[in-house]
Formats: sequence, structure tokens, C-alpha cells
Amino acid sequence: MNIGLLGCGKWGRLVLRDLVRLECCVTVLAIDDLSRQYAQTYGATRIVTTMAALMGQDGYILCTPSTVRYTLIQALVQLEPSALIFAEKPLCTNFEQAKQLSDTLPHSLFMMDKWRYHAGVLALKRLIITNEFGPVQSISTRRLSDGVTYSDLDTVWLLAPHDLSIVLELLGYLPKPKTAIVDNTDGRRRGLQAVLGSHPQVYLEVTDRHTCSIREVTVYFEKAVAVLSNSHEDYLAIHSTTHTDGPDSTPEKRLFTPNEPLFDELQAFLAFVGGGPAPKSSGADGALVVKIIAQLLTLNP
Repeated sequence: MNIGLLGCGKWGRLVLRDLVRLECCVTVLAIDDLSRQYAQTYGATRIVTTMAALMGQDGYILCTPSTVRYTLIQALVQLEPSALIFAEKPLCTNFEQAKQLSDTLPHSLFMMDKWRYHAGVLALKRLIITNEFGPVQSISTRRLSDGVTYSDLDTVWLLAPHDLSIVLELLGYLPKPKTAIVDNTDGRRRGLQAVLGSHPQVYLEVTDRHTCSIREVTVYFEKAVAVLSNSHEDYLAIHSTTHTDGPDSTPEKRLFTPNEPLFDELQAFLAFVGGGPAPKSSGADGALVVKIIAQLLTLNP
């Protein structure tokens, strides 16, 4: 399969790596020396420097900075109206632009939400579906970092889309924003604490001012609490809350088979390009995430 990759930086090179593993012929649009170096190192079939030279692929994947995604998607569909597109998140940081893209490309634009493919998140979803521990009362996500590695977005726009995609996978929808506290430090947004919905309620926290990296998802059921403590674990910690004295001191370890979420989401897109079902996150889902974040920032700019 022939895939066009727009952008081959720190993240795009890993996308290229997995596309090569999936036996794709990848043409990379690279506009600087580092991107060209990554493209050569990670196995690009061809490297081009203009959008026109990239055309004619079976599908396109965007790993460019978020600040130029809207413009690039517009340029791409102008050259190739039927292009099938898999774009990194966020789609952009302007809801009107995001909605325009999703409305214009309802069947050809999809989002790269790798956490929706994560085995631990899917294990939590199975607990919700089976109702093993009763209904969901609340969900908590914590995405805490000691600094960030990308400079085109502030921390809220960089990190919050991941956790909103997890909530979307677990609940099947995104609750309405209720409250938000934004950490504005050194003249820029460094973090966000937010509450969405009511029954169940979602608590979301992101920051780049923590002492270490934490990626944690907790689902509070009626009879238990299930925790995915980090992205590399192979189990959920299940704490029973049926006792009056609180959670058991020794949680049950509910094992699951770890996977490679990036590889799996790319495989899903390739299957779609080949005539299979659509990837999990549509362009409309991407636009909704942009809308929710914009609303949260309006609650506490």
C-alpha cells in the first residue's frame, strides 16, 4: 500500500517506522534537514519537498505541527478531493476551522487517537460493558509531565486531547464541561484541572509542572475502583469497595495482553484504506475535542 506521510519529526519518524513494519511504501513530505534525515533513517521509500509531488497515494497521514494542520488538509484536498486522511490530534485549536474540516470531509478525515486502541483502556471499557462492578460513578484521568517536548502548542492543547479520547472510548460520548482551573504560569498555559458531566462525572488533570511523568486512568464503579496506573502496565488494579472500611489493602491484578497502540491504529487506518471499517475517531470526534477544550478554557481563560 502506498502512503503519503506529511511530517517526519520526533513523532512522525515512529509513524514511519511502523508503516514500514506494515509493509507500506511511504513517501515522506519533508521540508527540513532533520525530517529528511529521519525519513532516510526510518525507511522512507521516497522523500519529496512539495505537496504536488506527494500526490497519488492510497492514503495520507499528517504528523505535522498542529498549527499548520488546517492549512495542509485544505491544500491536500484541493489537490486530491478524494484523499483519505489520518491526522494527529488536535485537529487544530480553532473550533470553527475544525468543524469546517469535519463537515466537509465526513467520510475521509479521521483522527489518530492511539489511546482508544490501548489494551489497558480497552480492558477498562470491558468492565464498563459487562457491568461487573456496577454502573460507572466517575472517571479520573491524570496526565502529568516534567516539561513538554513540543513547542507548537501549550500544554493544555498538547495533553488534554489524549485524555478526552480515552473518555470518549470508555463512555462513547464526551460529557459537557462544568468547571475548569487553568494554570497560567510564565505567561502561558501550563496545566488544567477540569470537571465534565455529572452522572458519571469526569475529572481531568494535565500539567507540565510535575516532578515525573504520570499517565493514569481510574474508573470508579459502584462496587470497585479500577486503575490503569501507567501506559506500560499489563494489568488493571481492582480495589473492592464493598467493605465499609474502604478499599481492600491488596488489590486484584486483572491482567491484559499489552499491545502497541500506534501500530494498531495505523493498521486500522490501512484496513480502512483497503475497504474495511473506519478508524475509531472521525473528523467530527476531532472537532468535538477541539470544542470541549475551547469551552474549558473559556470557563477559566
